Amino acid sequence: MRRAWAAHGRDGRPRLLALPYFALGPRAREQAETYLTDHYAIEGPAAASLAATALTDATAPRRHGASALRRYGAITAYEQAGCDELMLFPCSNDPRQVRLLAEAVR
Repeated sequence: MRRAWAAHGRDGRPRLLALPYFALGPRAREQAETYLTDHYAIEGPAAASLAATALTDATAPRRHGASALRRYGAITAYEQAGCDELMLFPCSNDPRQVRLLAEAVR
């Protein structure tokens, strides 16, 4: 993205944002797949591919300590890729998802 930005003569640098989906807790993978394949059903088989990318594992942060998600997980990967802003989008309207996410990134 940055090379294309510069190749087109733009000043500064582009602001890179990402919005990965997540589901945490019991049956997280199933919840993410159900939500995303339904929401993106119009995309056909691509919906299943998108559903497979949802962040559903909060166990690594709990095993490795408070900043494990940053060190070993998705947050680190986005940072290393140059992402300026990461907005995690829940696959559920259950407010407990926000609490589970907060616990996972502590």
